[in-house]
Amino acid sequence: MLESDYAAMIPLPPMDPAVGLSSRVRLTRDYFVRLDSNDYSVDPRMIGRFVDVTASPKR
Repeated sequence: MLESDYAAMIPLPPMDPAVGLSSRVRLTRDYFVRLDSNDYSVDPRMIGRFVDVTASPKR
């Protein structure tokens, strides 16, 4: 049974899959970015600009 499962599997892709959260938001006047259920403050000079937000299991 295990041999038939191995035969049906395809090889892994050459690159690791993307893991984590990623988004691009325009920073509003309150200069906080919400990621999952947490708010993070951002430099107020970035108000009105797009901010890239990423989070991974390590960072």
